[in-house]
Amino acid sequence: MAVLPIKTVSPQYGELPVDPTTDPVPTVPWQLVRVDRPESRIYVSASSSGCRHPGKIRVNETASFIQITVTGTGGGDPCSMQHVTLIGYVQLDSIGDREITGAG
Repeated sequence: MAVLPIKTVSPQYGELPVDPTTDPVPTVPWQLVRVDRPESRIYVSASSSGCRHPGKIRVNETASFIQITVTGTGGGDPCSMQHVTLIGYVQLDSIGDREITGAG
């Protein structure tokens, strides 16, 4: 019987849509997955929270920090039982040594 090598499967996460507006919208809690400083990418994940479903990412940048907010849809009645998960990255020009913070 031949022994097959074990392969590591790496998920392929895509670039997340960015919300350029500053209008008030529902937000969804999110988690930092990883920061890829050489590629200037911030990987995040978010899942439905109550009736709110993750949709887009807002990025607020200053010289000392990068603030991430996941905006959502929904929040009204009747509530959809649909579960939505968002996972991927935000592409920036440069991350440098800035702190990654969250809002929402």
